[in-house]
Amino acid sequence: MKKIIWIFGQSATGKKTLINKLLKHDESTLVDLGLSGSNIWACEATINDDKKTTPKINDAFLYNDVNLEKDNAYFSQRKAINRRSCIMTDTVRFINDKDADVLLIKGQDNDIWPNRGDIVKNFLWNFGLQDIEIEVFILSVLDDEVWKKRIVSKKWFQDFKEKDFIMKKMLMERKNKSHEKRVIQAFDAANIPIKIIDSSSKHYEIVDELNRTKRGI
Repeated sequence: MKKIIWIFGQSATGKKTLINKLLKHDESTLVDLGLSGSNIWACEATINDDKKTTPKINDAFLYNDVNLEKDNAYFSQRKAINRRSCIMTDTVRFINDKDADVLLIKGQDNDIWPNRGDIVKNFLWNFGLQDIEIEVFILSVLDDEVWKKRIVSKKWFQDFKEKDFIMKKMLMERKNKSHEKRVIQAFDAANIPIKIIDSSSKHYEIVDELNRTKRGI
């Protein structure tokens, strides 16, 4: 059965790194996550996270964007709408390709918010009757010191003037597991299997599972 995997995780947990390993058929990673022998696709727009990657087929889905947030420093309507269309149409292409086994979607917080495209809800609503599986991976770097080293190496972090304030804010979010809670809430009602994965090292370890009873979306 075809499988779609949404990959979430706080900044610097290695979402893009994991996707690239799976696309390059890194055998150790495939074994860690039970995906050996799979023909793996990825939604390119979610990896690049830009407006340059556009849908490869027409987006015929209907959306209610009456409450879509206005453009600001943290949100672009055009970018969100393009991202949503790419996710939806890549899913259609994936379902219709007889040789494709797994589709990877790199998730972000904006995908969950109703006023930022309501992407996850639209995804679940439109593909709810398809004979495919969906899983969610939430990557987590369990060691705070390892995670902090990753964060400070990021260019976007170096660009902040108030680095100490930003770090304290992000550490508080880690302590409260705010990101994880938002992701779980978005998928939990649909009883979607969710795996918490430790991505601290080169090997990936599933440390917790929610909604183990699989269901199609």
